[in-house]
Amino acid sequence: MPFGRKSPLEALAMPGAIIAYKYSQFRQRRREAANRRVTERELSALHTKIQPGSIPQPQQQQQ
Repeated sequence: MPFGRKSPLEALAMPGAIIAYKYSQFRQRRREAANRRVTERELSALHTKIQPGSIPQPQQQQQ
């Protein structure tokens, strides 16, 4: 079969396959965005728990 031609079955199946692929990409991006939002929320909660003065500073040794 020449490169430019497809069988009728391939020509009918291709748009459906592309749509399925794009939908799968869309769902994956939404999942990643949701995970990112959860991570950002957890990080901000940890940030509020850690106060700037609550971490003990290491003592410097004098010679």
